[in-house]
Amino acid sequence: MIMKKKQVKKQGKKAFTLVELLAVIVILAVILVIVAPMIGDTLTSSEEKVFKLNAEQAVKMAKMHYQQNFSGKLNSTPVTYVVENNKITQNNVDIDLSSGISDMDGKIIVDANGDTRVTLQNDEFCVTKDFDGSLIVSELSEGRCAASAVEDYFLAKVGTGGLIQDDHGDLRYQGNSSAEINNYVTFNDEVAGWRIIGLFDVDGVKRIKLVKVDSIGQIAWDTNGVNEWSQSSLKTRLNGTYYNGLTSTAKSLIGDATWYLGGVRDAETSLMNMYNDERGTTHIENPSDGVTRTNTWRGKIALIYGSDARYASKIIDTWAGSCQNFLRDYMQCNSWLAPGLTLDALSSDAVSVIYTSSGGYTYTAGAAGTAYQARPSLYLIPGVSISGSGTESDPYVFTK
Repeated sequence: MIMKKKQVKKQGKKAFTLVELLAVIVILAVILVIVAPMIGDTLTSSEEKVFKLNAEQAVKMAKMHYQQNFSGKLNSTPVTYVVENNKITQNNVDIDLSSGISDMDGKIIVDANGDTRVTLQNDEFCVTKDFDGSLIVSELSEGRCAASAVEDYFLAKVGTGGLIQDDHGDLRYQGNSSAEINNYVTFNDEVAGWRIIGLFDVDGVKRIKLVKVDSIGQIAWDTNGVNEWSQSSLKTRLNGTYYNGLTSTAKSLIGDATWYLGGVRDAETSLMNMYNDERGTTHIENPSDGVTRTNTWRGKIALIYGSDARYASKIIDTWAGSCQNFLRDYMQCNSWLAPGLTLDALSSDAVSVIYTSSGGYTYTAGAAGTAYQARPSLYLIPGVSISGSGTESDPYVFTK
């Protein structure tokens, strides 16, 4: 029996309706909304990792150069490496970067312990590191590293509350009367017990410098009568028993810093020269006591510079040039930073230091072994958060 093939009617393909097409488009759009950020995050994460690896390589090269050229040769003096145009430069000497490290600029600072402070950025990211911290990558804030936010905050206040910008690009509080300056700070649980001297470039990072309002007593700069801060009795006391007595919160906000110990010339008439003397390399013109002196010291707590006190005063005596001239005596300044000892040693002898006195006769040289008012000074860690207005009734409060 012959079987007939079953004929199957061939049907044409069914076309999508407009509703079905719209549904597909909506589904694809939803998927895109979900997937796109994931893809973007993956790309961003990858770019972050590459940037961090490049930064780590740059830091490694700076540390290697430091070990080969400076290790054991400097007295705790940090060395700054500038990163730009695909190379590292130290004191105008170029250090070629390996291939793959590009589009990055900033600074790497290496200290005598081999620790580094880093601020590097490209068009998207910033990597920062404190001497005792680790590398942290973050997105730029308004085109700058987040650590610069504190600088932006105070730059907006220049011209108000006694805040000025000096010839060096640093920000300082200036005035003849304490009442006209809004720089009070609550620190170490002391309400309005500290004041801001200014915002300074310290080891390549902008940091806030504080001074205690009240003296901790009549204390000698050095009981041995020698004007060498790194070996002085007051340095030991401030960074020993005094520091240990601070609150844990206060300690967490204090960072090690490089302090300059250059000797100031007797009767220095120029504020600029005094500033440069402090940062100079000639500590004692004619040393004869056999004491080894250093040009810098790295630590937590010290004293104000003589230039700090002079910058803090307005000119009120045009005949004398006030604080812009005449280091010793006849200084009609009434600096809000007086009275008290300064970090400055006199370069003309091995026993004298500079202190500020009240009553207009400011910036006088005296024996390091003589007791004067001592007011601790310190630098906060970079990138602190700020609240308050700086007035005595509403002082600033800084947090990490």
